[in-house]
Amino acid sequence: ASDAPAPLRIAMYEGVSTLDPHHHNEAVATGLLSNIYDGLVRTSPPMELEGALATSWQQLDPTHLRLALRDGVRFHDGSPFGAADVVASYERARHDPRSRIRHQLADVLDVRADGELAVVVETAAPAPTLINRLAAVAVVPRTDAARAEITEPVGTGPYRVVGPADGGGIELEAVPGWRGTAPVRRVVVSFVEDDQQRFERFLRGRYDVCFRLPDDQASVT
Repeated sequence: ASDAPAPLRIAMYEGVSTLDPHHHNEAVATGLLSNIYDGLVRTSPPMELEGALATSWQQLDPTHLRLALRDGVRFHDGSPFGAADVVASYERARHDPRSRIRHQLADVLDVRADGELAVVVETAAPAPTLINRLAAVAVVPRTDAARAEITEPVGTGPYRVVGPADGGGIELEAVPGWRGTAPVRRVVVSFVEDDQQRFERFLRGRYDVCFRLPDDQASVT
């Protein structure tokens, strides 16, 4: 018998249109891909802004924001993370015709490396909300930034994609990284758009976590 732990099985309420982190602006895709990719900053569970791939930031003047980057981080494919990956990711998010997050960087004039472990973001005018908006921009390897479509996500997040799962789902596994290793080692995410079907499968134990239970069935659970 295999010693591999049983996966945590999650049922989402709709499918994702793409696994490309810059080509979507959907809640389900964000929920999935935020486990695979990191931004420079992120929002903590208490909704407080904190560093992710950036460890600190400084407003050099009203239109220049400098972010110091985390050292020793590697992408899931083993390649090292650095300023060049941030610059390539931001250029893609800003200029790719299919980008759905370009509005987050609409006031950005330039993103440039400041050595291997820092970047400077220049805006057209003072941008007090910029640091919050950066949480929405995933950092991809510079090689992936050149792709027309990212179909095999490679990030620095706590999970990597293992491959497809039964029924059109996706299997993820925890990987050691800058924040340690996630305690849940394997996860299978399924996409079930029919509310009643999703709920019935949850009651039968097919899923461990079920999103958007029907309101009229909430008392049953």
